[in-house]
Amino acid sequence: MAWRHKLRAVAWWGSADKGLAKSDSALSVIHFAAPMELRGTQGQWSPEELLLAALASSLTTTFHFLAAARSLQYTDLEVETEVCEPEPKAGKESCFDEMTVRPKVMVPCQEDRGPALELLRKALALCPVSQALSVKLKFEAQVEVSQLSLVG
Repeated sequence: MAWRHKLRAVAWWGSADKGLAKSDSALSVIHFAAPMELRGTQGQWSPEELLLAALASSLTTTFHFLAAARSLQYTDLEVETEVCEPEPKAGKESCFDEMTVRPKVMVPCQEDRGPALELLRKALALCPVSQALSVKLKFEAQVEVSQLSLVG
């Protein structure tokens, strides 16, 4: 890659068992806390949920740009991510064994199903967050034909 873009985020742990995170490019902060099972605060993002959101949003963005480059039209894209934290094993800290990624894209016609599925797979391989993760990613993609017509 010829260019580099520096990304930076900062997190602070505050009072009342809550924290704040901010990036240089965002106008708002993210409030976070430990997961509820670790005496976290209800209604706050946990770091684990932020990781899942990072993966989902990175895949969504990557797919969008790949689809635009290939002139693939779609009417909707949703990416669900999920992880089940295993029970701790003797002598080992608890960690994620795998994350499940469930993208669902709606395309306007049957002929776009194959190319859309191919682009979903490519987007997962290329998105920066998935590349940074060492955990196994379980991929469960769906491509459906929309009953709505595209406007434009």
